[in-house]
Amino acid sequence: SNSVPSGKTVTIEFWYHMYGSNMGTLRCYGHQSSTYKATILNVSGQQQASQGAAWLKASGTYSSTSTTTNYVSFYATTGPGFRSDICVDSVQMKYS
Repeated sequence: SNSVPSGKTVTIEFWYHMYGSNMGTLRCYGHQSSTYKATILNVSGQQQASQGAAWLKASGTYSSTSTTTNYVSFYATTGPGFRSDICVDSVQMKYS
C-alpha cells in the first residue's frame, strides 16, 4: 500500500508469467482506501508459449481523488488441471 495525495495519477506496474495448458485467470486491481479505482489486468488462458518464454509487463493508471492509502490486489484462479502456473514479480506502485 502507498499513501497518495489527492489529484495525483497513480501508476501500477508488474511483470507476469502464465504458462500451462490448464491456465486459469489473473486479475489485478487498484484501490483507494476501500474504493475500487481501476482494473490493471484481467487475462485468462495461457499467455506464454513455453516455460522459458519472456515475462509480460502490465501497467495501468488511475486518478487519486483524496489523500489516503492506495492498494493493489491480485486474484489468481487456477484452471481445471495441474498445468496452470501463474507468477507475478516486481510490483511497483508510484504516483506523479
